[in-house]
Amino acid sequence: MPGRDVIDGGLFGRSTHSYRTLQKSSRVHVLIVPRLHVASIDHLGLEHRELWWHGLVSARRLARELGIDVDQEGYHLVANAGRHSARQFPHLHVHLASGGLL
Repeated sequence: MPGRDVIDGGLFGRSTHSYRTLQKSSRVHVLIVPRLHVASIDHLGLEHRELWWHGLVSARRLARELGIDVDQEGYHLVANAGRHSARQFPHLHVHLASGGLL
């Protein structure tokens, strides 16, 4: 995985890794990747609900830790699925990007 590990450890580190991307499309652009392999968001089942919850809570925490002012700037969470979605690797991941138009 290209980029630098941002947060790994504690409550969220048990289930996810987070990486700064090398190709930024916004001031802050991080990938949040579960340790457990799930091919895409389209493959999530009820058995993954805790994994998904930890990823979302991790994104919320990480946004604040990386200096995103949620009230003024906001942020996006994006998960791509399908062969025409421009995914670069076949493993579930969520993009955390600081605000602005996508």
